Amino acid sequence: NLSLGSDFGPHDGSMLWEKTLASYIGPDKPGRALVAAAGNSGSVASAPTHQTVRVSSGTRMRVPIETTGATKGGVQVWVTLRSKGKIAVGLDSPDGTWIDPVDEGSKRGKKEGDYSAGVIFGAGIEDSPIPQGTRGAIVVWSGAWPAGRYYVTLEGEGLADLYLQATGDAAVRPASFLGGVREGTSYGETDEL
Repeated sequence: NLSLGSDFGPHDGSMLWEKTLASYIGPDKPGRALVAAAGNSGSVASAPTHQTVRVSSGTRMRVPIETTGATKGGVQVWVTLRSKGKIAVGLDSPDGTWIDPVDEGSKRGKKEGDYSAGVIFGAGIEDSPIPQGTRGAIVVWSGAWPAGRYYVTLEGEGLADLYLQATGDAAVRPASFLGGVREGTSYGETDEL
């Protein structure tokens, strides 16, 4: 009986810990069952951690994240592409663009003042935490940053699932998707390119 889990990851069974757990059950191991808690994240109404969005060609989808800021914390957003489409991923802050959208197979970072931010898009990048066989990106920022609305920006065409996890004091004063839920939603802001 396990109470494990994380909002961070592709949620497709490709993470090492998911593969390890799966190796203990199956047709070659009769009589074994794996029982896991349905969730340990508390109320999803007060801090939504999942967002599903469809990105249409010729638009920029801005997925809003509300935060009360941090003095020593982080926000990690895992973006899993669910379709064969092509999407570029970036990050906007309340005062403008931090990282322009990057294509699959690329990474870009920014360090300024007391915070750093980055986007890693693809499993084939050196030191990428994204498992082979998963099409996804990671958007992160950490350190000290002001309160406000931040945006994961998506350009191109396709369907994506986003999972958010806050760390440090950003987890105590939760950062969360604006209007997101654990089951999925299609909420987002779209700007014409």
